[in-house]
Amino acid sequence: RWWQALLCPLALSTRTPNYDLGADHIESEIFEAAIEHLRHHQDAFPSELRRTPLGRLIFDGDPFESSERLVLAGALASAGDTAGEERESLNALSLSTSLTDTDEAYDRLIALYERQSRHRESAFCRTDRSL
Repeated sequence: RWWQALLCPLALSTRTPNYDLGADHIESEIFEAAIEHLRHHQDAFPSELRRTPLGRLIFDGDPFESSERLVLAGALASAGDTAGEERESLNALSLSTSLTDTDEAYDRLIALYERQSRHRESAFCRTDRSL
């Protein structure tokens, strides 16, 4: 179940480009608890989970760094995991504190939504990016 928590987007909104999870945000608390639990009990998890792109980020990287989330989104896209690409692009957008990462996350989301003919979501991203 801890692993399943990491398969959900950190924040459910792309309308705030520099989203601060803050200490009172339940999503942050759940996500932080999941990472802490996984890292503390990493020997109890199947090695195939640790070798996935998400597993490498959790165990070897900084899961709260937007640029690392963008790298993960790219790896998932290359593997054909469009749901994972979307999740990690949204996570990068949620965690981003730099205009470069924010722009890259929006670019990735817009391209993904256009490939999937999700024009409404693409239009929302374009609007949000211009704010």
